[in-house]
Amino acid sequence: MQYSNAAYRQKLEKNNIRQPEQRKQFPNQPIKTNSYPPANKEYKEILYDENSKLSFTHKIKHNIRTVDNIPIHTKSYKYPQIFEDEVKQQVKKMLRDGIIKESISPYTSPVWVVPKKTDSSGKKKFRLVIDYRKLNEKTINDKYPIPDITDILDKLGRACYFSTVDLVSGFHQIQLANEDMEKTAFSVNSGKYEFTRMPFGLKNAPATFQRVMDCILREHLGKFCLVYMDDIIIFSPSFQEHKVHISKIFRKLKEANLKIQHEKCEFFRKEVQFLGHTVTEHGVKPNNDKIEVIRSWPIPKTEKDIRQFLGILGYYRRFIKDFAKLVKPLTNLLRKEIEIEMTPEIIKCFEKCKKILTLDPILIYPDFSKEFILTTDASDFAIGAVLSQGPIGQDRPVAYASRTLNKTEERYSTTEKELLAIIWAVKHFRPYLYGRKFKLYTDHQPLTFSLTNANNKIIRWRLMLEEFDYEIIYKPGKQNVIADALSQSDDMTAHSADTSDDYFIPCTEKPLNVFRNQIILKISHIETEAYEQIFPKYHRHTVVKATYTEEAIVDLFKRYLNPKGTNGLLLPISLTQLVQETFRKHFSSNRLFKVFISETLLRDLRLDNEQDDVVREAHNHGHRGTKENKMQILQTYFFPQIDRIVKIFVKSCEICKKAKYNRKPPKLIQKSTTGDKPFNRVHIDIFFLQGKKWLTIVDSFSKFANAIPLETRTIIDIKQAFSEHIRQFGRPETIICDQEPSFRSIDFIGFLDDLGIAIHFASSSNSNGIIERFHSTLIEIFRTTKPKYSELTLEEHVNVAIDIYNNTFHEATKAKPREVVFNTTNTKLEKLNQDRNDPVRLETGENVIIKNSQRLTKDKNPFKITTVKTDNILTFKDKNNVKIHKNRIKN
Repeated sequence: MQYSNAAYRQKLEKNNIRQPEQRKQFPNQPIKTNSYPPANKEYKEILYDENSKLSFTHKIKHNIRTVDNIPIHTKSYKYPQIFEDEVKQQVKKMLRDGIIKESISPYTSPVWVVPKKTDSSGKKKFRLVIDYRKLNEKTINDKYPIPDITDILDKLGRACYFSTVDLVSGFHQIQLANEDMEKTAFSVNSGKYEFTRMPFGLKNAPATFQRVMDCILREHLGKFCLVYMDDIIIFSPSFQEHKVHISKIFRKLKEANLKIQHEKCEFFRKEVQFLGHTVTEHGVKPNNDKIEVIRSWPIPKTEKDIRQFLGILGYYRRFIKDFAKLVKPLTNLLRKEIEIEMTPEIIKCFEKCKKILTLDPILIYPDFSKEFILTTDASDFAIGAVLSQGPIGQDRPVAYASRTLNKTEERYSTTEKELLAIIWAVKHFRPYLYGRKFKLYTDHQPLTFSLTNANNKIIRWRLMLEEFDYEIIYKPGKQNVIADALSQSDDMTAHSADTSDDYFIPCTEKPLNVFRNQIILKISHIETEAYEQIFPKYHRHTVVKATYTEEAIVDLFKRYLNPKGTNGLLLPISLTQLVQETFRKHFSSNRLFKVFISETLLRDLRLDNEQDDVVREAHNHGHRGTKENKMQILQTYFFPQIDRIVKIFVKSCEICKKAKYNRKPPKLIQKSTTGDKPFNRVHIDIFFLQGKKWLTIVDSFSKFANAIPLETRTIIDIKQAFSEHIRQFGRPETIICDQEPSFRSIDFIGFLDDLGIAIHFASSSNSNGIIERFHSTLIEIFRTTKPKYSELTLEEHVNVAIDIYNNTFHEATKAKPREVVFNTTNTKLEKLNQDRNDPVRLETGENVIIKNSQRLTKDKNPFKITTVKTDNILTFKDKNNVKIHKNRIKN
């Protein structure tokens, strides 16, 4: 099909496209027709004619690999009789084009009939859809990567001319493998058929189509052409180059025997619609049609309405600054316990969301030859960032990014939230920032103190930034309360004041409860002052005022600060500046004052039974050791002598006595090497339990553990299991393992070498201590929780045990492995449980657990105490009346 000169001239004039040289010399003369590729006879074969068969490419065939070959038969759905003629017509057309053929397959999938948009003539159209959900459940995933839409849009910079190409029923232009055709069978009233071409609805069809297009256009991808599934865009800096580029793309499509739908193609445009966005020579912005939909969106009344609105708005979140913070009131309505009520505040938020996106926002294309600027910020419930370029103060946005904080993150201190915003933003924009120097702006001055005087969590976060080359710059903001400017030197000192006499109150991650002298400042119109002795030697002063002045704070500090002890201070962030300046002015010369600002107040447990219940709840969660239980409890509760109480409870736990190993190593503990970030250095081993096998992997940085079931110890199964770990957590740089024959095989070492992974074998004398300790801990958790999870299968129980391990504090890192890796946790301390039994005390006539010479078994335990002497020596007899030595008591 060719365009006439008149038709082509009309199309050109509509798009206002002419070569610059021709406009100057011959302003009224249209461009020659053959400069428009579809009008050239050379490319006539790629234009689709509805009266002819749809061709297909021979490049690649689609395979349907399933976990087994058991046929799937699903009962057909009944569709309305009025669709009968439409179904017959579409089946007849697909038969004519060779897309389907008659079938005797044992497989059957049901058919849907769904309406499509009306055509240009106003005629209603329908689509025949096969429901392949059952087949997809058995289909093995194809891991071929689908391009990221953001990456595609970023590569369109410096282009002035754009063309988009649309393939006709792209999936139907790809052949199915002969052996897999029967799996696509479907039934209609006129008979049973199966596809010879790749149908819509198959699980791996998008991956196959992307693979085909990449294969065909690989020579030009990224240079002047980009592909997302069946959407092709061609971009060029000049008109002449664009003509050449279009010809090259069409030549490739012709060689692959693919057809295009020229009515849906756009050529020589200054502005095109692509992947839901409007692409221009100046930048990218939301699609006008989508903006109009948002502009006319009615006020949502149901949860479904809210989800639909947030869905379309979320697609353009990179155009909206502080998106997560902006939509927070709407997302809160999606919580299960929240009743949907469109209050004036919610309606105002809804209208603001609509207004921001309809203000025609535009993002510039990134220029990788220039320096990037990353600006971050954090609020009480969200973090956000903007990536920009240009002179300081005149920089224009490349992209916005934001997300809400989870419940654990909402409890972080302000400094931790600000640093979390930086870590997350750098990771989110890594493709732009890695390998390039960039400026990092923050409005939080205390970050300088935290990065040099940090706790373990912040130290680990800071290590994640070491691979980037950045200059951190302080930009004053409302929360700049500690110093006037941020040092821009590499070491970033804790104090930026000019004289040594200036002294500030440092912040701490410790809760206020741990300080013997506690001062709480609050703001309220009802003014009060109260004193309370929380525990013996623990004093708390609570002051509530409508307003605070410098004189009032001086008076409070003189009355309540203890110069001989350590003081904790809890106050609203709005008072921080005044308190810091007052302290520096009146108290900084006296360095005897030890004062810390805390941002956390835990619940005080004063009653013994409450303390016992909390300790019992924490310990019974996973039967971990004293230190792990203490760290778990201190996330929510506080009481003095927590170390002693937890230690006594753990030592008296009967389940632990019976199930746990003796932790008395015969020699000194050796220092192990720790990775510099999660999963770049891992330990692996094979774990055996009750006849089953797992490949276990422990990250040396976070101590996070993963276990993948193994059918056998063969190299093939181990390679598949380790590949699954890589899919989940990425490829490590180094693995450490023992002398397992499968790990030392040439095949496995070659497999790792191909992936660029170094392998180190632990010596027989030192062993692979980190993972062996994990194995023993896993067995202990498995044993101690077996009564609680007796209904689970072995595999399910092991998964629960690993989850408990990853969500309890690790002694080495002082953090939960899951929190270190994902910055979130699945489990947390439950509320007080009054139904639990108190710990059992050992007395005469009761049972004790005895250490066996080999391993602990149920057969040899328990034994009954026969005598308890005053010097705490226990003697007892077994069932044969034989005395057992006291040293065999397991305590």
